[in-house]
Amino acid sequence: MNPWELGDLVYRELIVQAITQVRRTGARPIRVDRVVGGYGVIKAVASIIIAAYLAAPLIIALTTHWGGVVGIYRSPPYEYMIMYLAILMTYMLLSPIITSVMGHPVIGDLLRTLGLDEGSIRLAATMAVIRAVDAPLISSLTTAMVIAAVIHTPAPALVTAQAVLLGLVGPLVGIVALDTVVRRRGSVSTFLTRSLVVAANSIPWVIALTLLMLSEDPGIISPGIAQYIPLISDPLIMSHPMALLNSVTTTAVLTAIDSYLLINAGSRLLMPRLPGGPESLITVNKPFRGFRFRGPFMGLVRYYMRQLLSARGSLGMVVGGALMAVFLYVSLATSMRGLTQFELIIGVMAYAAPLAFITSFLPVMMYNAEYSALPIILTVPVTPIRRMMAKVPMVLTAYYALAAPMVVILAALHHPSAIPPVLALAVSPLASTVMSAVIFQLEVRDYLNGSQALAILNLVNTLLIITAASIPIIAFITAQVLTMNITYSTMALAVTGAAETAVLSLALIGLVRAG
Repeated sequence: MNPWELGDLVYRELIVQAITQVRRTGARPIRVDRVVGGYGVIKAVASIIIAAYLAAPLIIALTTHWGGVVGIYRSPPYEYMIMYLAILMTYMLLSPIITSVMGHPVIGDLLRTLGLDEGSIRLAATMAVIRAVDAPLISSLTTAMVIAAVIHTPAPALVTAQAVLLGLVGPLVGIVALDTVVRRRGSVSTFLTRSLVVAANSIPWVIALTLLMLSEDPGIISPGIAQYIPLISDPLIMSHPMALLNSVTTTAVLTAIDSYLLINAGSRLLMPRLPGGPESLITVNKPFRGFRFRGPFMGLVRYYMRQLLSARGSLGMVVGGALMAVFLYVSLATSMRGLTQFELIIGVMAYAAPLAFITSFLPVMMYNAEYSALPIILTVPVTPIRRMMAKVPMVLTAYYALAAPMVVILAALHHPSAIPPVLALAVSPLASTVMSAVIFQLEVRDYLNGSQALAILNLVNTLLIITAASIPIIAFITAQVLTMNITYSTMALAVTGAAETAVLSLALIGLVRAG
């Protein structure tokens, strides 16, 4: 068996370990094939999304004889959005392996029993890491190189390569860092362990969201400065020689870093470990003491708050979302002058919508925390409906906390008519909260049937959450275009959001009763 085929076997085992671990839910699935097949769905969807976004302008140009395709591929908003998508897709595919395979390298012990030498085992583990992201890497890089050859500019290839390489850095650093912590168990602190996990998860989100901000307003950094900044200089490579040099250098440096990390991370995945893995370091000497507050409902609220501020609660996304919110406030304050009423209303919604999307993922992180302790959650005498309701206060509080500076800015700029839509937009994360509950109930049903395939469909679940959050926004924009009346469009926003929430709530009740 060659290293690639052996790496495929190791990859399949690592994916099962990554999702089910004795790790995520404390139970192994009966239908392992569904877990591996589900991860294959993720890779396929990620590959299609990246390739489609890369190829869309070229396909449109070839079918309509449009001559501006090269300009699109050189435009900062488009290139920053490509990097944003590629970084997050790569990170989301590889991130489950960060912590879940560190404690119990079962496949590594089996390979040693079969007599394979350590060199072959390390090579197989390295191949397994590559297999976890092979389809998106191949599809995105191949598509980018074909486009670069057709339009005679290296921009798409360099931008995509840097984004993919950067998306690999976070998970690979996480594997190496946590392995180091485990091996120095007696000489490191719990704080250091948490810091390493937070850093590994925060960096990709912060960089990706920074690029997403620049895709909305690339003019915030002047070309004279941008040409010297890695990644940000990429849209300028055809007009600024320094930007081209910077881009090539950044690609070479990231390639060297990823190669080093890939060799080191792969070799560490299957080495013998102390029982318990990194999670035991995080929770050592901190036994669960129950809900030490009044009532199970408020207990759940406090539990979710603590999870959101922990390493396992995706603090990186919270930090990146906060930075994006600050950017939106600054951009709103400087761009809302000299506009017509229609432009003002649509513009305000364009700035408020990202706040709603940021808040919409808070319940997702809360449900991830629940899934980590699913056997316990299923025995707690709190119904799924009440668990969902316990998330609503945090979601609404978070949205209005983020929206408050925007309301103040609009009031200071003498645009009070634009404030009601911002306040009514809370229905968007509210609907997403119920959608998260529906997805979680489907995951629970899947788990009880002996599989955890749905739990790894993070990308599909993300699309469902985004869709739920987008429906009220689409209703608002449609009503505004048709009626040109802020009152009617705000009512359309509120009514659509309320109706969507009601429909999803009925679906949740139906799932609970069926279970």
